[in-house]
Amino acid sequence: MGLFALLFSAFNALMAPLAQGETLQGGVEEQVQLPYINLQAMVPQLDQDGLSFKENCIEFDPENLYLQKQNGRYLIFGKEGEKSIWLLDFGDKGKAAEQALMTIKGYGFNKYCRCGKSNSMKYFLINNQAPQGIPESLLKEMKVPEDSLPVYIGEVKAEKVQNSWKVVQGPGGQEWMLDFGGDENAARQAVEIIKHYGFSKQVFIGRPGAPLQFFRK
Repeated sequence: MGLFALLFSAFNALMAPLAQGETLQGGVEEQVQLPYINLQAMVPQLDQDGLSFKENCIEFDPENLYLQKQNGRYLIFGKEGEKSIWLLDFGDKGKAAEQALMTIKGYGFNKYCRCGKSNSMKYFLINNQAPQGIPESLLKEMKVPEDSLPVYIGEVKAEKVQNSWKVVQGPGGQEWMLDFGGDENAARQAVEIIKHYGFSKQVFIGRPGAPLQFFRK
């Protein structure tokens, strides 16, 4: 074989694609040719819940919830294992507290989540899924109509309004839904949560200053 043929053969050997995981000899240390990684295809593996952050949630058994009056305040407690946990404070709104307890049990909520340091957004899940509609059993027991506002998912966004980060919707963001103060990151996470679960209603119990707010489809 001539010199040119030898050089050409050596060049082809160097340029040939490496098999997946094949080891290269690299002077001081060995280098490994890693397989091609499709980052988009990896998203479900990196985040099984489909969110870009870890939710702040606690799980509870709705059957173990109870209402207690302490120092003139109506409090709803649950249990996490053997430990009692305080979930909601209704102040002196006893009727609203009773309605809230009935609502949580009626839906069968078993996960309570909060978003932002100020807890500006609170939401409940049922086996990691969004609540849907109003359970028939609850409709029969409800003494007042549901107090709710529609959520237009396509319009929901985080926006800074008067030096405060809010979740807004509607033309020009004219309808304020949630207020996160200076916490831009939490406001953007709240938008992601609303869109991820497909929430279409924001529900209030005990307005004004509703101690219980939740979202449902």
